[in-house]
Amino acid sequence: MVSVAMADGLTSAQLKLRDDVFMFLKEEGYVPEIDSDGDIKFKKEGIVYYVSINEKNETPMYLVLEAVFPYTATNTHAKVVGALEEMNMYKAVKILCFDKSYSCRAEMFLTNAEHFKYTFYKHIDQIMAMKDELDEICAN
Repeated sequence: MVSVAMADGLTSAQLKLRDDVFMFLKEEGYVPEIDSDGDIKFKKEGIVYYVSINEKNETPMYLVLEAVFPYTATNTHAKVVGALEEMNMYKAVKILCFDKSYSCRAEMFLTNAEHFKYTFYKHIDQIMAMKDELDEICAN
């Protein structure tokens, strides 16, 4: 079990969810790890992803799957913010802007890891499609 590291704040159900997601990722061939915040971190095709579970939501639990990207000369803070209305309107994933980076993320409420497992690859595809579309918008 991976719940030993950084278990502070999570309920037993939330720890089980994190452990089940961690094991799923391992079984799928990824190399997940628990980072210093207690989130699951893994790479897919060079992109770093995080899975975090919000300790405040217990029934159902709230999970975020996200990839975080730094702003660049092309994807500046201003251009990403300018694209938010269009990008976040009809997507199953959303973009959030921070001071030095932005994230493309899927957010879900669930009671166990089965929903995450079932939708994982669709969410990953949606995150990457959103990133590609954002890159295109920012390049113009």
